[in-house]
Amino acid sequence: MKRATLEEVLCKGRGFTIFNYKRAEPLMVEIPLKPPTGLHSTFQEVWKWVQDERVRCIGLYGMGGVGKTTLLKMIHNEFLKIKHDYNMAAWIVVSNPPNLEKIQKAIFRKLHLPESEWNHTSESDRAGKILSIMKENNFLLFLDDIWVHIDLLELGIPSNNDPHKSKIIFTPRSQEICGLMQADRTKKWTSITKLPLELKNLIKLVFLLVDRTSRIPKGVILSLSSLKVFHWGSPILSTGCIDEGDECNVIEELPSTSEIDEAHLTLSYAGTVTKLLMDCPHLQRCLGELRIAECEEWEPLIIPKSSLRIMEHLNHLSVYRCAYDEISICSTEYGSGETGSSDGSLLAHDYIPGPTSSEESQDCFRNLKKIDIKGCPFLRDMSLLIYHAPNLANLTIEDCPAMQELIGWKVGFCVEGIFSCIIELHLTNLPEFESICWLELPFPLLERLEVKKCPKLERLPLNRGSAWGRSLAIVGEQRWWNRLHWDEQQDKKFFSTKFNGLDEPFDFMKMARDMDRAVELLRSHRSAGRIALL
Repeated sequence: MKRATLEEVLCKGRGFTIFNYKRAEPLMVEIPLKPPTGLHSTFQEVWKWVQDERVRCIGLYGMGGVGKTTLLKMIHNEFLKIKHDYNMAAWIVVSNPPNLEKIQKAIFRKLHLPESEWNHTSESDRAGKILSIMKENNFLLFLDDIWVHIDLLELGIPSNNDPHKSKIIFTPRSQEICGLMQADRTKKWTSITKLPLELKNLIKLVFLLVDRTSRIPKGVILSLSSLKVFHWGSPILSTGCIDEGDECNVIEELPSTSEIDEAHLTLSYAGTVTKLLMDCPHLQRCLGELRIAECEEWEPLIIPKSSLRIMEHLNHLSVYRCAYDEISICSTEYGSGETGSSDGSLLAHDYIPGPTSSEESQDCFRNLKKIDIKGCPFLRDMSLLIYHAPNLANLTIEDCPAMQELIGWKVGFCVEGIFSCIIELHLTNLPEFESICWLELPFPLLERLEVKKCPKLERLPLNRGSAWGRSLAIVGEQRWWNRLHWDEQQDKKFFSTKFNGLDEPFDFMKMARDMDRAVELLRSHRSAGRIALL
């Protein structure tokens, strides 16, 4: 009897349709965030803008590492605590360089559009598809870590003038980007200018990232007995109120921290640079990046021969807006007492008469991969620096009006191995620059050679073997390319296929001069009776 009843129930159940329940994706998910300190008043100020529906776009700008992302996370998480009528929200990390396709794809997913539709929509139609849907939604958009201007409309994000409800909050590096992205409200986010003495109590602190505008009180670093990683500087250089005494304190105290094994430094005084290079071998050993910025002393930057061996971890060297007329190597050894002058500085006659290192030698920067030289008006020569960096992969020289050549007479015929690892070479705004190297070089790994505003560079140290079988791009102005001299026409023909011309800005002054000459020519012809002006 029970079996018959069960079968009857099962038969009746055959008419039911079975549905699979799938939990809806939440609009927003809380972003993990440690309780921040000292941000309450700033958060309250910005949150008032967020609540004001007339404010559509908010920019929180400032240099890296000052807390913009933390503030953005606080605002994001606050929406989880309140009632609102936004029905689309996205958090996107932009970074540099921005990947516009990645940003579009993140928005595509947040709009719950299928992957197949993304794959079958052309790149030019994706923005229109996103725009049409977002115009029908009230949306929240959080864009973190923006370095350059992004045209939101090109991505498909409606403008602030559309009648929809929207809120875009982003964290750029500068106020200029806020303006370009049409922010209704902006907030500058800055770091502290002086570290508190109480920092000395953090004896278990391992990592310390300090902005260049922050002064470090004397004795603080000495107290951080567990410190392993120390960064003092920023991608956006700003010396602020730092004086030579502040730099000396850091240079003197860091070597006393026996646990330190990685340091990135920004220095602005010739005295502290010399002290680092002559008196601090332990600090040199753990130096991963050295930036010398706005050093106004007009003298050569001399690197002792001993530093070539000791700076085994130096990966990136930058020299920005300095008055150096030369960057070179001297024969002085650490601890030899031969500093060259009574004040401890290194003299020009201490230069090695010729390069003595090779890729196999210990006397070279074995791990130096990147060199940036920008805004140095008196710099003429850096041949020995390049020679002693056999693994150099990226070299940028920009705004150095006195620079005439890269590899000069000090290297002589010892060019074997120079630029053997170079991948990118950028030369910009060098009005007197005439030569990369007077001999042809193989450039076995070169992928990009970019030359802009170097009118006197009329020959490249290349032949067909320099790029055979590899992808090489040569980028520059068309007028510069047309003036280049080649030993063989076959070389010119070969490298023409590698050349990409830059769009040159329109020269209004030249146009005005040409028009004046044309008018004078017409007048002269008219006076001679050759032409009648109607």
